[in-house]
Amino acid sequence: MKNKRIHFLERVFLALSRKEDFTLVTSKVPQALLNHWKEMKWEFGQPIYLDSQHRLLFPFDSSTIGSTNINSLHADLSHVDSLTEILPNPDSLDRDSSVKKLSDLESFGLELIEFGSIKKWDNGSLIVDEKTWQSAAFLNSKINQTNYSNEIGFSEAKMGVVRSLDDVADILENRSQPTIFKQELGGSGKGHRVWKSAKDGHKLKTLSFPAVYEDYSETRFYDFGVLLDWKPEGIEFIAISEIQIGKEMNFRSCLFYLDQPPKDLIYAKDFVLNEKKFIDNWKNFSDDQHPYKGAVAVDGFLAEDGLHRARSEINFRYSMGRIAWEIHAKRVEQSNYRKPSKFGLVIKHKSEDIEQIPDYKLFLSISEQDPYQVVYIEYY
Repeated sequence: MKNKRIHFLERVFLALSRKEDFTLVTSKVPQALLNHWKEMKWEFGQPIYLDSQHRLLFPFDSSTIGSTNINSLHADLSHVDSLTEILPNPDSLDRDSSVKKLSDLESFGLELIEFGSIKKWDNGSLIVDEKTWQSAAFLNSKINQTNYSNEIGFSEAKMGVVRSLDDVADILENRSQPTIFKQELGGSGKGHRVWKSAKDGHKLKTLSFPAVYEDYSETRFYDFGVLLDWKPEGIEFIAISEIQIGKEMNFRSCLFYLDQPPKDLIYAKDFVLNEKKFIDNWKNFSDDQHPYKGAVAVDGFLAEDGLHRARSEINFRYSMGRIAWEIHAKRVEQSNYRKPSKFGLVIKHKSEDIEQIPDYKLFLSISEQDPYQVVYIEYY
């Protein structure tokens, strides 16, 4: 499961890469996906592979490299040890593939670009920068975020930390309010458990600890995602999208509206931008000890009882919404681009149809072993 998730994400980021990039992956990209991108005239970087001896395997022509880039595209912070776990059979690569040592890259003037920004060159090897890794883990920890929320009085919702099933029992003994539990690290709803009454107790037996808990809103009716750029001088608002989540609190889809956004999305944008506590206080969560700059995604929701949340989760990484936003930016450069009224991204089972048939769709990740697909969509 771990490797399947790594490969699933890698293909999404391969779609984001530029045609002049050499893109480091840890599994062979399905030929069906490469054929689809070719049919859609979608440009992307040359996939390359790293073997257990830190050698690169790829069609190598030094005359074409020059001052280009190599992308190490590992977005999931819990899988940074995956560079050499599973590799394609070298016999399956092109006949003119050649082998080059990783240390040779620097002599060709290659620049390392990484969506997680947690690795560095060290004596010709690509290794995790421990300091950066620790900062990334700190910033994305829901425990640290919960403690900080309580410290600054950010939310009226009751929230806290649990470290065992005994802690959970103590918390629920005096609560009648439905409660959601979330594991410390995870994305797209992974590891969430909703407790409404004693009959939901079995759900909590598989909860990973430590975890956080907070009030669960039963009047929640509209989910949204906010894209931000985190900069040393402050936080820049990029865009806001409508989000659809599944019954298990898992991410299903997001939509950005370029024309006629729904009134709930307009209200959500005003609500977030007017929530001064968020802009003024959360920029201090990333400090000199745990510096960060780059993409941030904040999930929130509107509730019928008026207890809206500007932040139910905050992610210091590329979210699915940010991926959709960046894919659209690449789409604008295509000759067949037509400005859509809305665009977004869907994660679906391969047996499912997209509820509203899109006018344009681009598969970003498919697999022979995994039944799920990531699809970029546009509506005119």
